[in-house]
Amino acid sequence: MMSKNVRRVLGTIVAIVATIGSGWQETLAASDDGDSVAQSLTVEGQDLAAGVAWDERPHYALWAGLNPDDGRVGALMRATLPVGADTETVHLRWFPGAAADDATLSGVTVDGVAVEPVVDGSIVTIGLQPGHGDVINVIAVFSFVAQEFTATEVDPMSSGDALQPSDIGLLARSADALMLGHWFPIWVPAGLSADAVLDGYGDISNFPAATIVAQLDVPEGSVVVSSGSRFDESTGDAGHTLITEGGVGLRDLAVVVMPDAEQVTTQAGDIEIVVSAPPGTPDVDVVADIAAASVTTLSAELGAYPWAQLDVLSAPLGSGVGGMEWPGMVWIETSIFAGGIPGLGDLGELGEIGDLNDLFGSDGTGVGLEDLGLEDLGLGDIGLMIETIREWTIAHEVGHMWWHSLVGNDSNTAPVVDEALAQHSACLVERVLRPEDATAVCDVNTSGQYEQLVSLMGIEDDAADQATDEFDSSLQYGALVYAKAPVFYRTLEARYGVDETTAALATIVADNAFGQITSDQLRDQLGVALGDPAGVHELWQRWMEEAHGAEDL
Repeated sequence: MMSKNVRRVLGTIVAIVATIGSGWQETLAASDDGDSVAQSLTVEGQDLAAGVAWDERPHYALWAGLNPDDGRVGALMRATLPVGADTETVHLRWFPGAAADDATLSGVTVDGVAVEPVVDGSIVTIGLQPGHGDVINVIAVFSFVAQEFTATEVDPMSSGDALQPSDIGLLARSADALMLGHWFPIWVPAGLSADAVLDGYGDISNFPAATIVAQLDVPEGSVVVSSGSRFDESTGDAGHTLITEGGVGLRDLAVVVMPDAEQVTTQAGDIEIVVSAPPGTPDVDVVADIAAASVTTLSAELGAYPWAQLDVLSAPLGSGVGGMEWPGMVWIETSIFAGGIPGLGDLGELGEIGDLNDLFGSDGTGVGLEDLGLEDLGLGDIGLMIETIREWTIAHEVGHMWWHSLVGNDSNTAPVVDEALAQHSACLVERVLRPEDATAVCDVNTSGQYEQLVSLMGIEDDAADQATDEFDSSLQYGALVYAKAPVFYRTLEARYGVDETTAALATIVADNAFGQITSDQLRDQLGVALGDPAGVHELWQRWMEEAHGAEDL
């Protein structure tokens, strides 16, 4: 049943969306009054965006009534999609179809003509009539109920399917927040994965960079955080607030609604870093400092962060998931955010563990591994891994702002593109945060984990460059994509030089900003940038397409 909040304003929403969606050219122009959607970008971001034909990219305008108490969402969307005149079928990814309760989608029109879409799990398929133009306008009404979610507390080392998208809390509600990821229908262009069944591991995003504006009707007093920028806030009907958020170059617009929050704001140059967590969460300022250092470092190494703001949020996530990225926002798993260890909640019985430096030192002192049942895992320098888990996770997720958010890829078919580069980006950050220990920190979070998973847990080596549903388990996915594949970039550094490799990656960012890249294109562009296409191809084949981990690592 649609909530009263949704029914109350549904009569006016068509006019609202029509107003938002009717003037995209003017909206995208960099206006002097600072109210343009383009102001969601920094000056450097606007320079990158200037080379993009945004009238040939998707535009989404949404109104949504959000009820964090019961998880009900009711919304209307207008999407302007540059599908091409010859397209016969359009696919939209609608995650609620697979991960929410009472999910309904209706009132769908294409260029004003009613159509009957086919909803199959998380994919909405719309057949188009002959004679449509290169660009179509889709309007849809949808509603769903976000499921209750509590982060699972199981040993992440024993969970074979822990990373399946529907089970990790991307679309969920708890006492602390309503979490909305992939919550509205998003266009999946032809040639990108549009499987209805999400049986792979990891992320599912493969969306083109777009312009997105959403007006959110929320209970008065709510703290609303999104992956976009705040454009407007006004008083709605009694007890409600209307908040408008969005931006340019976004591949999605994640939204979080909290009844209250602890928030810290800091700067990384011209970029505002806003960190949000439930009241009473420790170390919010520490997280802000790590995020700011990560943005500063990667901007210097890879090219400027393009958006005016980065939001960092404490979020309950499923076992084995340390964080989640959205363009302009990262979610950090609750226990990691607070300085703890995910999936090992019973550590609290050992005493206060908020400060991991008191529990584990980098020399392995503190609580003995035998007390935790970890003495047989052979995890190398467990103290160093535990000590750096928070900063590594934050640096990895911030790295995704370049790899997947700015330079897009299909996370379903080529996760090795963004995940391995996010891992390497974390290595770049650690070289600034911990110059003395950076190599050891990078090793323990990449090659060291591969070695332990393969030698101690029997995970089979295989190609890293494959689709998420081709891996045997989430542990194999992690071993190959997160642990083995990043070493390719350190191998490039050893052969071609650290500065040269970093400069090559920065060239790829500049050349593909707000675009999409495949693994083959990444390999070929690296070869050109490093002046040795054949040599880079040879290394890529060995590290990404073959199984030599046992001898190489």
